[in-house]
This record gives sequence, C-alpha cells and structure tokens, in this order.
Amino acid sequence: MDQKIKFTDKNTGLSGKEVKLRIERGYINTSTTETGRSYKQIFWENGFTFINVLLGAIALLLIFAGKISDGVIYFCVAALNVIVGLVQEINSKRKLDSITSLISPKTLVLRDSAQSLINAGDLVLGDIVIIKSGELISADCIVVSGSFEMDESLLTGESDLIKKTIGGEILAGSSIQTGSGIAQVIRVGGDTMAAKISSKAKNYSRYYTPVQKEVNLTIRVLVLIATALGLMVSMLTVINDIPYSESIQIAAVVLGIVPNSLFAMINLAYALGGLNVLKRGALVQKLNAIESMANVDVLCLDKTGTLTTKNLKLEDIEVVSNYTITEISEVLGKYAATTTDRNATSDAIFKEFGNKYDKFTEITEEVPFNSAYKWSGFLLGNSQALIIGGGDILISHNYQTNPNFSNELSKKINVYQDLGLRVLVLASSQKVNSLFSANGSPKLPDKIEILAIMVFSDEIRENVIDTLREFKNAGVMVKIISGDNPKTVAGLAKQINLFEHSDPIMMLGDQIKDYDLATLGDLAIETDIFGRITPDQKELLVQALMAKGKYVAMIGDGVNDVMSLKMANLGIAMESGSQTTKSVSDIVLLGDSFASLPASLIEGQKIRNGLQDIFKLYLTRIIYLILLYIAVLIVQLPFPFTVKQSSLIATFSAGIPAIGLSLWSQGGKLKDKKLVQSVLVFVLPAAILTATFAICLLFGMSLFELSKFPDSGITNFFPKSIENMQTALTIFLILSSQFLVLFIKPPHKFFSLRSKYQFDKRNSLLSLTLGIGFLLLYTIPAFRKFWDLTLISPNMALLILACVCGYLVSLYLAWKYRIVEKFLDLE
Repeated sequence: MDQKIKFTDKNTGLSGKEVKLRIERGYINTSTTETGRSYKQIFWENGFTFINVLLGAIALLLIFAGKISDGVIYFCVAALNVIVGLVQEINSKRKLDSITSLISPKTLVLRDSAQSLINAGDLVLGDIVIIKSGELISADCIVVSGSFEMDESLLTGESDLIKKTIGGEILAGSSIQTGSGIAQVIRVGGDTMAAKISSKAKNYSRYYTPVQKEVNLTIRVLVLIATALGLMVSMLTVINDIPYSESIQIAAVVLGIVPNSLFAMINLAYALGGLNVLKRGALVQKLNAIESMANVDVLCLDKTGTLTTKNLKLEDIEVVSNYTITEISEVLGKYAATTTDRNATSDAIFKEFGNKYDKFTEITEEVPFNSAYKWSGFLLGNSQALIIGGGDILISHNYQTNPNFSNELSKKINVYQDLGLRVLVLASSQKVNSLFSANGSPKLPDKIEILAIMVFSDEIRENVIDTLREFKNAGVMVKIISGDNPKTVAGLAKQINLFEHSDPIMMLGDQIKDYDLATLGDLAIETDIFGRITPDQKELLVQALMAKGKYVAMIGDGVNDVMSLKMANLGIAMESGSQTTKSVSDIVLLGDSFASLPASLIEGQKIRNGLQDIFKLYLTRIIYLILLYIAVLIVQLPFPFTVKQSSLIATFSAGIPAIGLSLWSQGGKLKDKKLVQSVLVFVLPAAILTATFAICLLFGMSLFELSKFPDSGITNFFPKSIENMQTALTIFLILSSQFLVLFIKPPHKFFSLRSKYQFDKRNSLLSLTLGIGFLLLYTIPAFRKFWDLTLISPNMALLILACVCGYLVSLYLAWKYRIVEKFLDLE
C-alpha cells in the first residue's frame, strides 16, 4: 500500500468524504499481518499430523477388509487426538481474542472540525489525532503541535523516555508519558514500524518437545518394523495358502504394535496440565507448552515491562534540611495531589501518600517535567517555588552557594545510584517572581535550597523474586536481555538479589557482532546481563544458546521481543504486552503475574514424569509383541491373537493403567532428558521376560493340546484348538501387565528396586481392580464371545498361573541384580 504523506489542516481535520475515500483505497489502520493462527490453521495443524494420518490409514484398511468395529477404534483414537488439541487451542485463541477486545484502544480525532472518539482500527491515513499524557499510540504519526515524552520500550526495549517535538515521528506501540498536542497519521496498518517488525513472525511453525520428538521417532521406527513384519506375514500366508480375510486380520494385528492410545494419553496429559495452569493464571496456547516447561534450563527475560511494571516506587525520603520528615511528607503529598503533569514520579509519590493531603490552594505557575531540563515545579501565591528534579541538575545549580554541602549530597546520591536506584531531590526557593524566562522557557530560581532526597526504585512485578528463585533452585540459568543500559539492569538485579555474585557479568549489544555463533553461545552461557540489545541481537542470543544444546524459554512483552519469542523453545508473553507478542507466544501470563510459572514448571515435570512412566508400559508391550511375532513366524505357530484380542490386551495392559499414571503423576527434577534411554533399563528385562514366558505358555499349550491327540504324530504337533491358545495368551499378558505397574509406581518399598522412588498406592489399586475386573468379566459368556475368547480348563488356568508367577519372580530378580545395566555396561 503506497502511503504518501499529505498534510491535513490541523484545525479542521479530514472531511467525511475524504475518510470514506481513504477507507475504500485501503488506507485504514487494520493490520494486514497475521501473527496468530487462524481457526483453519489450528484445525490443519491438529488434524493432519503424521500420527493421525497413520491411524486413519490403518482404520480405512481395516474397514476395507471388513473389520469395521476394529477400524472404528482406530478412527476414535485419531478423532480424540484432534478434538483434545482443537478444544485446548481454540479455547486459548478465544480467550486471547476476548482479552484483546477488552483492551482495544480508542483515539480522539478531529474530523469535519469536530472531535470524536473512535476505535484505533478506524484511523485512516492523514487523520488528525489529539493526544495527551497516558495514551497509547495506535498508528505512526508526525507531531504537528506540542511536545511529548515517549515511552518506546515496547518497540526498542529501552526504558529511557524519548523527547518528541514538532516534526518528530511517534510510532505505533509507544505511549505518551508527559505532554500533550496534535499529530497527523502518516502510516497505518501493515505499513507501521511495529507491523513491519512483526511481519517476520507471520509464519507459524510447530515446535515439538523432546518427548514428542522421541515418541515420533519411535513410532516411525515401529511403522518400519510393522511393515517388515507385515511383508513376512504376507509371504507366509501366500506359501501356506491362508485365506485373504485371515491374512488381513493378521496384518491388522501386526499393525497393532503402533500404539494408537499412546497419543491419546499424551494429549490427555497436555490438556489436564493446561487446565491446571489456567486455574493458576497462565493461558496455554499450544498444547505441548507445559511439558516443554520441564525441559527449560535457560530462562531469558526482558527487563522493562517484564521484570518491572514501568512504574516507580518511592523507597525512602532523606531530609537534608531543617524541616521535619512530617513537613516534607506534607509538601510532597500536596505536590502530587496538585500537579497536572501525571508521570511515573508523581504517580509514585501520590501512591505513597494517597489522598492524605489536599491540593495547594494558590498556584500561580506550573512547569511540567521535561527531559530537556529534567525538573518540574510550582510557584505558590506567596512567591515560594517548589521544585522536584534530577539531583545532578539541582545540586550543580546550587553549587555556587554552598559547594561543601553540594559535594556531600552528590556522594549520597552516588551511593543510591550504584544500587540501581533513581534519585530526585525536593528543593525550595523564596521570593521568586516567575519560573519562566523572558522568552517563555522554564528557568530555575537563582538561589535554591535542597530540602530532601527522594529515592525511587523500579516497581518489580509481583511474585518475580520468588519465581526466579524457584527457577534457580531447579537449576535453571537466568539471563536478562534488555535494551537498557546494562548498569541500570545490574542495579535492578542487585535489588532483587538475582545473581549470587555481587558483580554480574555484563555484555553490550555492540560487542555481539564481533563473535561467531559458537563463540557467542559460550559467552552467552557465562554472561548474566545483556544491555543495549536490539531485537535482532536478542534473537541471535537465543539462537546461540540453543545451538549449545540449551533449552531456552524467553519472557517478553514488546514488539522487540517477537522474534526471540519465536526462536526460543518456549515463548512466554505478558498479558499487557503487544498483541503480536501474545499471538506468537506459547503461554500468556494473565494479569502479568509470574505466580503461575512455578506451577507451570511443576505441571511440566508431572507431565514428563507421567509420560516417562506411560512410555515404559507401551514400550514394554511393543517390544514383547515384536519378539512374540518373530518367534511365532520362526516356529510357525498359529498367529497368537485376533484384532479384538489385541485391542483388549492394549486396553487392559496399557490404555487404562496409562490414564492413572497420567492423572496421578508427581513433579520432581528430571535426571535424564533422554526419554528412551531413561526407560531402557526398565523396559528390556520386562519385555524380554514377558515374551519368554509367553512363548513358554504357547509351547506348554501346544504340548497340552498334543497330549489330547496322541495318535496325531509329530507333523500334527501344533494345537488343534487355536482359540484356546489365543485365550490363554490374552489372559497371561493382561495379568502380567498389572504386576508391571507395581514396579513403575511402587506401593511399598519392597517393589522399589531403584533409588528415590515416589510411592503411590493409587496406581496399584487401579491395577488390582483391573486384574480382578477382567477375571470377573471373563466369566460372562457375552464378554467372551465379543472378544473371541473361550472358556479354559482348570489345567490351562494352572499353566497360566505358573507362567505369571515365574514371570514375576524372574522380573524381580532381573531388576534387583541390575542384569541389563551390567550387561550393557550402564552402571
């Protein structure tokens, strides 16, 4: 959109006809940059994942083969994955949209010589806007009259106020701290500076957590294994002339090693974690964000608007005159109540004294604060001037009258400033005629008396100190990346005792360009504070830390934080931040409260610990199934399951126990971030022994069946009744898996074969209930018929019991004596 600047009459503004014409041409303040995902994108990203496509394909194959009920099961799992993701992320989008609509700014414009208050999105190119202190700028403008002190921290990260006079540009996203005047809109919508910075973030990219990556890798490997087994089964069915329908059934069972319900369990864990964190004040926009929190080992923060609220707090008043503290407090209270110049300083004083004091009754002159002269003042009716200003300005002005006194004051002020505190002084002067010179510019009286020193600190956001302490105790490194002077940031860090060492290591933005990415990563790990950092440098620092293998979380609020939030493994935004920042973040802190972050960390640990336990169940099942299928193919035993029996085993041995492991998971620091490696020593003995005793059961059943037909001969060694063998194997695998849970979540120290176990009886009670419940259901004929089971004889039941007991004892001994660790040299 070609936006050419044409000057508008500041006394009349645009006409209605001109406004209509510019709207038709697209010169309206509606951003064309899409930073958040649309509903279509959310549906696509959650619906067409590799896993869901795979499950859908299996379901279609089963339905095509006539196994409709089995195909429906796979479709239901895929649908559950989609629904959980959609509900979570759509709810987050709607909540964020509602927050945005509540805080949508209004702008006072001049049109057809009349003032009107309109939505910021209805501004057009060339509009005349009337601006006063405290307002947020919604489009890029040029100052037509008046002067302003601008806070551009959302764009630059710098908290220093910027002076703007006639002809100066004020940018969308900045706010007016002092002053008032008129400006003309020169850029709207996607052409504003803020929109151009944000445009880099318009492309959505899905990021997978370490757990998701490892699970996806495992699934891909399993698909390859299932494909290979399927080909072997296909060749075997052709050689042995097995009917087509039976071949399809066997293929479907082989595909069952791809754990369909595992993905439902992962999404369930994410959804529950998101709900728990929302109750504590954080909005989870991406389903995996909470689990991602548990992996964070570097936390990067912006300063202005993130660590601080942009407000000041009056910490102390030190009287340096003959006045009492009560008298000084009264003067300051009246000063704050009277001034029309609302800024951070006057607000901090007013907040301290509230409505305790009335306004000054006789004010003849007022000088508003301006960074050019760095003081403000009143002239009272009795010719007394009261002045508040920077210590260096007023003390140097007073130097000629009392040098020794001024030097002592300078030393006091330097002590406070070294601590990162801001210092202003209150001064007075008698018999003053005016606070303005002949040409109308503000002028200090010739002789002033310093009455008191006022010490201010940046107001730290609530819960920040406790939150950062919890992260440090969890082993997370904290880095402050700011557009401010690093010394200012260091002073703030000292106030909150952020770093253990008294002198934090600092780096300026100008130094970053001197290093390559690898060297910068090493320096970034060692450095505590980065100052005078541009948005591009902030993104580069996050990238350098990630290149060193760090899992980085970034917390920000401004447009200058957008690209670093997108680059980081986990992006966290403040609710009061820019809309773009919130749109690209994974988590939004509602009410700008850090209090939810420790809860998010604990929820992330619970999710990951729960997924680790769930993965133990599923991986054990997958490996013993693969071993069992290979053994059956080698020995040429009849295939051990039907599709329904495979689903029944999956439900009782993994699906339902996994729900308990997810719901009742506990937090705790993670020793090993490698999911597969961390469960290997558990899974291998469990899977190998399960497969071994399952094969022994099949062999025993074969001998048992042969004993019933002694005249059949060796060529008819295999059982005459396949259904009995399948039933026995189904019962064995379901019962043995219930004992497996006892070792994953021990109810008693007897089962605790590893150090630092968290004992939990709930999962054991669930497994006991499942085992007994299955046996009771097995006695019901309709249940047996639906799941293709037969009624076994007492001898078969004793054989199953013997295999279960042998499995349990062998498993206990294998873990107790760490056979796998010793064999693999993992001690």
